[in-house]
Amino acid sequence: MFHNSSSIYTLDDTTFKDIHTGFSEVVSEVGVDTESEEFLENVYDRIQQLANEGKIKLYIYPNKPKEIPQDSSDLIDKQIRQHQRNHSPITKKSFERVVLLHPYFNR
Repeated sequence: MFHNSSSIYTLDDTTFKDIHTGFSEVVSEVGVDTESEEFLENVYDRIQQLANEGKIKLYIYPNKPKEIPQDSSDLIDKQIRQHQRNHSPITKKSFERVVLLHPYFNR
């Protein structure tokens, strides 16, 4: 998926807020105009460039930041928080989805 073209859009961030998904994610509740677009011929090359410049931290599987447990147990808490945010019941199916999306978790 990384060896495809894509774009990075620059937006005014004043209306964005952290919605505490457990990921580095912010959301604006109103439409925001695009200030600029940077077309990327190869997404992965740009990600590597940003890492080399020290602008992002890039961890190549199976490496993880020290803050993330090696056994991926943080995925359980993230799944529970997702259900709490959505006010939905936590079921066995909730965790079957975690295992489906993260098959290494079951090992």
